[in-house]
Amino acid sequence: MIIMSMAKLVFVDTWAWLALANRNDSNHKRAVKEYKEIRREGYRLVTSDYVLDEVITALFRNVVFATASSICRSFTLHNKKRPVSIRENSRRKI
Repeated sequence: MIIMSMAKLVFVDTWAWLALANRNDSNHKRAVKEYKEIRREGYRLVTSDYVLDEVITALFRNVVFATASSICRSFTLHNKKRPVSIRENSRRKI
């Protein structure tokens, strides 16, 4: 079980992951800028398993297989970049 301060978490939705992954996305530069700011400030990225499913599906549909594979591996190989999955039953009111 991972216990973290809610004040240092940022939820990342599908569009942001896809914008980060795709240099041709119209929001890529903004997503990279925001990502760097979030990381510099010490926030931890969180997302849901539903979002990851959407991201993985979109990546394998729309980018070169090797690139999609590399991005998907980065979710699990690099602890500092790995998103924390949020499940429906783990949500708390704050």
